[in-house]
Amino acid sequence: MDNGVWDVLLPLFFFLFIAGFFGLVGWIWWHGHKRDDRSDKQLQELIRFAEQRGWSYTASVPGGADRYAGGPPFPLESFNIPLTDCITGEFRGRTFSCFEYHAREMNTDGADTYRHWAVFAVTMPMSGPRLIVTGQGKVAKFNARLNARVFGGGEVLKLGDSAFDEAFLVTAHDERYARQVLTGQVAQLLTSDPRAQKAPLRFDGNELISWYWGRLRPEQIDAKLNYLCDLLDRQQARA
Repeated sequence: MDNGVWDVLLPLFFFLFIAGFFGLVGWIWWHGHKRDDRSDKQLQELIRFAEQRGWSYTASVPGGADRYAGGPPFPLESFNIPLTDCITGEFRGRTFSCFEYHAREMNTDGADTYRHWAVFAVTMPMSGPRLIVTGQGKVAKFNARLNARVFGGGEVLKLGDSAFDEAFLVTAHDERYARQVLTGQVAQLLTSDPRAQKAPLRFDGNELISWYWGRLRPEQIDAKLNYLCDLLDRQQARA
């Protein structure tokens, strides 16, 4: 290839690289803004959605996060940390609540920011010790071992089901309880349903909990509650 061709291609490659870089930066900013931002109009749509379903909406519950402390996505300890945008009601014959939890992130080079978590909790017919199920991944593995070893969050378990163990990390206080819950139709749904990899689970007391990073939005509520109820239907069928 002669020098004349390179004289044309090199500036073109450089331009495409710069355009791609700034395009990626712009997409990351836009995606984060879309995930974390919510307008007054969108908040009113959320409130209206709850009211149309006959559910209750509460703007803020002081200290509401305290009962969930000690397991993800909440802090190890919680002292009067509020929950916001709390919706409570009944869904498929089960009582539920969904809400936002705002985790404060310390910034050394500027004002502190908050990471928003949307949380869903459905009441179970029976209580049990804490049991956490997350997808595999380096961050998930690190968090599971940190939670188990440092914060007393239980033991990281392998259940002996190769398909399940390859897809999920299980942290439990009671291995027997974990094996009772994560077998049969429950295990089959988790390993076959694409929703499972995007929806971490926490069996805690008499609640089944899931969450995602972002704001609570009307279009997510039915989908998340249906998934939790599908799991509980299979658990009850087994019982």
